[in-house]
Amino acid sequence: MLSVSEAQEKVLSFKVTRKEKKTGIIKSLGLILARNIVSQDFIPAYDNSAMDGFAVRSMDIIGADRNYPVKLKLLAEDVPAG
Repeated sequence: MLSVSEAQEKVLSFKVTRKEKKTGIIKSLGLILARNIVSQDFIPAYDNSAMDGFAVRSMDIIGADRNYPVKLKLLAEDVPAG
């Protein structure tokens, strides 16, 4: 069995050769992106909150169900997306 430092040394000394090629999105499964992709546009181009809802901490609702509801304290309203 290798020690952690021996394993790290083997991994870090391994030389990876890369070849760039263009391919379709469907055929790209399992491949590694050669360059960063940066959008030229802001998407969406306007303020958009796609979801309405509530956020809860899982530890605050442990054991809750229809027969044993949990009362939660509302901490904030109208919080902007993001």
